[in-house]
Amino acid sequence: MNTIIVTPDPSPLPPVAERSEFDGLGLIDGKPLDEFDMIASLLSEICERPTSFVSFIADDTQWFKATCGMDQTSNPLSESVCAHVFNGPDLVEIEDLALDMRTAHLSPVTEWKMRFYAGVPMYSPDGKLMGAVCVLDDKPGKLTQLQRHTLYVMAKQVQNAIELRKSLHLAETLRQEVDHRVKNSLQSISALTRIQARSAKQPETRAALQKVQSRIEMVAALHQQLYQSSAVNTVDLADFGAKVARILQHTCPEHVKVVAKFTPVDVTSQEASALGVVLNEFVANSSKHAFPDPQKPGKISLTGDLEDDGTLVVTLRDDGIGMPEHVEHHGLGFQVIEASVSQLAGEMQVLDLDQGYGVRLRIPRR
Repeated sequence: MNTIIVTPDPSPLPPVAERSEFDGLGLIDGKPLDEFDMIASLLSEICERPTSFVSFIADDTQWFKATCGMDQTSNPLSESVCAHVFNGPDLVEIEDLALDMRTAHLSPVTEWKMRFYAGVPMYSPDGKLMGAVCVLDDKPGKLTQLQRHTLYVMAKQVQNAIELRKSLHLAETLRQEVDHRVKNSLQSISALTRIQARSAKQPETRAALQKVQSRIEMVAALHQQLYQSSAVNTVDLADFGAKVARILQHTCPEHVKVVAKFTPVDVTSQEASALGVVLNEFVANSSKHAFPDPQKPGKISLTGDLEDDGTLVVTLRDDGIGMPEHVEHHGLGFQVIEASVSQLAGEMQVLDLDQGYGVRLRIPRR
């Protein structure tokens, strides 16, 4: 690591990064960043200087994203000490800014009354100045070798944080692109299935295609919940359950109403997917077998709540005529529900009801 104490001749302003290079990173506006505050505070303490900052430079402005001992949030590039003294990757140290012809006329000297300066520049991959980590003092001075090394190391830490932000931003951009493609694909498949269902001549074929369509839309709802969630792998069961219920409502006869009420609780994508299958199969079976009289309104209720020990209890029931024995115990839908409950490491109980049919699932939370 080299140190430049003072270069007597002024140099032109170096090429600086463009604003577009910071898109999506949150580094060039007036809002401070807490993740850099500790670096600024530590620099002031170790370097024994009252003022320090982490800054980023774009177009014609220097933005101070973390500061110690100063209130400024930005400074015109034409008044920036950093922009006037850097000429390479080395740490620059100026013992007295007022005696250096490059900096004596700048606002940090004439208005802020700063005299000492030391900073390490940060450059973009194409060699443009994009920021600096600096310490200042209102008295002339000089850093020790340990203090210079600390300033250099802290600048590297900031650069590593920038690279991490870039990687996360790229990952988010790719995630949005994947989401867009998956969403469009699911919508296309759902639309094609709907068209085939409408044109099917056999009632059994039409019912089967409608069931496939509801499953596709359930997967789409789960995908949407996962994408909108701030957590990568969890969804809010209350929102997800309500969406699935609205989707399933479209698959039911007009005289059957689907009602959902789930306690807001985060569940994993695997749990949500399995529960979605259970809801889909239960509603499909109930709407097909429990309400044969189109003149008599019916209701399918889907509820979920947490017990004190964290166990998720999901109750599914209808107020119809009950489930035929061959469907209840041997039907494909019942087998699918059992398999999904097993996947959740849960237990299923058939409810003893005076009217209708229902099951209760007890699912331990991981």
